[in-house]
Amino acid sequence: VQNLGFIGQKVGDGTSYLMPYISSGSIGTFKVDQENNFILFTFSTPAPEGDEIIMKLNEKMIINPNFVEVNGVMLDTYNYAKQEQFNVLMFKAPAETWEVKVYGSQVVPEFGTIAMIILAVAVISVVAVTRKVKIPMLK
Repeated sequence: VQNLGFIGQKVGDGTSYLMPYISSGSIGTFKVDQENNFILFTFSTPAPEGDEIIMKLNEKMIINPNFVEVNGVMLDTYNYAKQEQFNVLMFKAPAETWEVKVYGSQVVPEFGTIAMIILAVAVISVVAVTRKVKIPMLK
């Protein structure tokens, strides 16, 4: 079992996740695309054809993984199982595998909602304080 860490650290709310995986290849990098709801995993050492790849994606990292792409080609067959807090994907590498892209209905917690709530509270607070306190510069 290998581990890939810090997934999601630079997007969303900054929470990062560890992804345990099994493969003869080695995943070197990843890219989280919140706009298109996918995570792209790039292998530094490719998984050979026929290699059984198992990826344990935290359910908070990707919600409802529904498509898997290998080297730019959508997989027809893969297994998906829910295991505690993980979405587990299992598939055989159809060819030497350099990239795996996992699509879901949402990836990494979205920061936008929290930011909007904080901004709204801040604006309301400033308006309330300025109405109660007369500031000499505003005369």
